Amino acid sequence: MKPIEEFSISIAEIGDGELLVERPIRPAWAAEALDEVELAVEAGAHLAVRCYRTGGDVVVRGRIEGVGKAECGRCLGEAHVDLGTDIHVLFSANAQRANGDDVSDLEGDGEMDILPHDGVVLDLAGVVREQLILAIPMRPLCREDCKGLCDQCGHDLNQGPCAHQAEPKPDPRLAKLVSLRGKPSA
Repeated sequence: MKPIEEFSISIAEIGDGELLVERPIRPAWAAEALDEVELAVEAGAHLAVRCYRTGGDVVVRGRIEGVGKAECGRCLGEAHVDLGTDIHVLFSANAQRANGDDVSDLEGDGEMDILPHDGVVLDLAGVVREQLILAIPMRPLCREDCKGLCDQCGHDLNQGPCAHQAEPKPDPRLAKLVSLRGKPSA
């Protein structure tokens, strides 16, 4: 993936201290980056990370905050998805370590991704894209108690019952039991 300027960080800017980087996640960028994913990132989403160097490596920790719109998994309406997620990445100058060889001493608690860098620029575009995709629930819901669609006519049951729901028909397999209901027991 070609570096995207809005998510690129110059390693020289980090220096020996810590660098705070805050960037908006533009809906247009997200639409292009997530073109195969059913998610529209709303305005106001942003990335806030702290970067610091450890030798030739750069540690990036922070958070993505924002809201997206997806299709409800039950009623097909609009579902609002919380995109808040943490970012923990180690950009390694050593390509072998970035490929997974002998990284046990770097991974710490196992929650940090390890990616290569070119020694000049960190490109966070791929990390932001990946974290947005991972933030999407398997089955987004417009609300927890979504009733879904009628399996017979497709009516949105959140808007009220449909004709199929008004008078439930008894199961014909239970007709004999219903006829026994009115008879006195022996």
